[in-house]
Amino acid sequence: MTEHELHRDVAKLLRAVLSPPVIWTTLDAGAGKMRGRTATQRKNRGVKPGWPDILIIAPGPNVLGIELKAKGGHHDANQIAVECAFHQCRAWYVLCRSVEEVQAALAYVLKVPRASEQPRAA
Repeated sequence: MTEHELHRDVAKLLRAVLSPPVIWTTLDAGAGKMRGRTATQRKNRGVKPGWPDILIIAPGPNVLGIELKAKGGHHDANQIAVECAFHQCRAWYVLCRSVEEVQAALAYVLKVPRASEQPRAA
């Protein structure tokens, strides 16, 4: 599974299982290779490197950052620094390589039932 496919599948999951007051967004800061001018414009607007791909805010308060990586992908130095900052602020940060790992993080952090634990429609 490519990282793009993983992002798409995780977004589908989040749309299905999260509801207000929980809010979430994808931070499309990486967006692959971009021209120098575009990168400069983003930097000037305050886009910071290393932020997780998905940010979820829930009552508690709970803040969960999810970094998605395809098989074999690794954190870079900026991502490690942001992960450390999340932990120092008592926020949650997880690296996930599959939809199932995202489901596990949601179950653990936000107490969202996993698909296998959700009640079946009658």
